[in-house]
Amino acid sequence: MSSQFSIMAGAGLRYEDRLDGSSNFSPWKERITILFKEQALWDIVGASATVAVPTDAVQLAEFEKRDIRAQRILFDSVKDHVIPFIAGKTYAFSMWSSLCTLYQSKNQNRKMVLREKLRNTKMMEADSVTAYLTKITQVRDELSAAGEKVEEEELVRHALNGFSAKWHTFVKGVVARDKLPDWTRLWDDFVQEESREGILQSPPGGDDENVALVAAAKGKKKKDLSKVRCFACNTFGHYASQCPNTEKRKKKASVPESSAQAAIADFAKSFDEDFALVSVASSVGSCRKILSHEWLIDSGATKPKRRRSWISPRMM
Repeated sequence: MSSQFSIMAGAGLRYEDRLDGSSNFSPWKERITILFKEQALWDIVGASATVAVPTDAVQLAEFEKRDIRAQRILFDSVKDHVIPFIAGKTYAFSMWSSLCTLYQSKNQNRKMVLREKLRNTKMMEADSVTAYLTKITQVRDELSAAGEKVEEEELVRHALNGFSAKWHTFVKGVVARDKLPDWTRLWDDFVQEESREGILQSPPGGDDENVALVAAAKGKKKKDLSKVRCFACNTFGHYASQCPNTEKRKKKASVPESSAQAAIADFAKSFDEDFALVSVASSVGSCRKILSHEWLIDSGATKPKRRRSWISPRMM
């Protein structure tokens, strides 16, 4: 096999490009024709429908020498299962004619099948733009391998006719243009529109963000409080906002506050009683003079000061 590969490489045809059947007959035919022309053998292989075999002994010997070279190229350019169709032929042009008769008609049938496949290629609901246009591209490449060229405008029209119903509005916009886009521009426009629609329909803060947040929360480690120092009590193990000593100080501070409130309430009660006594004394005429001179009320004292020896018997 290695020697065969080297022969084919030296002849100019790659080993993997050998004729396999009608599927690759058209590209093989083009390659082998160029090879025969390069080797100056095309005139005795397929330049005309019939090739005249020389009758002169010298010319016949030269013809047979060239013909053997052509036959060697043909045998080395087909796969093993094709060899029986050309074996036993006397001359290279007979071998060439047999191959063309065998595969050219089949190739026409293949072209018709692929044309029909191209027309019936439609976009399914689950297909993305890339998947749908890739299917059309593959059929185009198969037609090209069979020797059938598909014009770009025809390919674009087939693609536009095959889009699903949800794309009809966008297809109408493309068709309404002054000039249909080429294949590359059509591909870019539809992929871009698909991406835009995907962004508009996706909810804000999508599932990917939620998953990331959950993963981050699960991966978060609990902080070691043994290394945390409280700046309130200067001890380790808790934050200042959770300091138990602070809570105790708050309770202690609340006690003096309660005592002060009780003292204020007691003073207010005593003041009300004394003020009521003064009011009664001032209402008695016989005691008006004594009360006006002897009652001493000091708003700064805890209780009003008075001299009980001067109080009228009526007030006792």
